[in-house]
Amino acid sequence: MNQLDRHSPVVATAIQSIPTVEQGSPLFGAPWQAKVFALVVSLVETGQFEWVDFQQHLVEEVECTTIAGATAEEISEQYFECWLRAAERVLENEALVVESDLRR
Repeated sequence: MNQLDRHSPVVATAIQSIPTVEQGSPLFGAPWQAKVFALVVSLVETGQFEWVDFQQHLVEEVECTTIAGATAEEISEQYFECWLRAAERVLENEALVVESDLRR
């Protein structure tokens, strides 16, 4: 079993939980969600880290949420929290920040 196969149930759940844009509804429920999204996209576009590295951490965060017993609806509500935790992990791994920077 390869890495992708091992994570396929989690990926399927994550895909189902991705917030969708319904007419008149914002994608982001709070300004911080838009900021973390924009930060990750910008850092990838400027070559600070690879998208695949972020994706791996995001899958792991969603998987942890799933293991903790969250329903698909709860994962959807926590989706951008998973983005934030994945971004923090990538930033630390790439030595772009240290843990004390993130705790401020």
